[in-house]
Amino acid sequence: AYETGGGIDPHGDGPLYEPAAVVVSLESSARLDFHHRGKRRAAVLLRPRSLVAFSGDAYEAWAHGVPAATEDEVDALVGNLAAAGAGVGDVV
Repeated sequence: AYETGGGIDPHGDGPLYEPAAVVVSLESSARLDFHHRGKRRAAVLLRPRSLVAFSGDAYEAWAHGVPAATEDEVDALVGNLAAAGAGVGDVV
């Protein structure tokens, strides 16, 4: 379990879970950010009781993390807006 608002720094999992990783959000929404070459380039909005799995380049070449915040702003980098029932500018 993680502290509310604590975040998880962008990181790669290396061979620990290879070839895929799974992230679960239990009690609250969270924005999972993907970074490539040091810059945030994509994100997925996790709703409570949701799961995202990723592999391939997303696992091997990109870092992932959760920003330290008690609320996350949804922006145009979030790739699952419709599936998450969110829109750009929403705060979750």
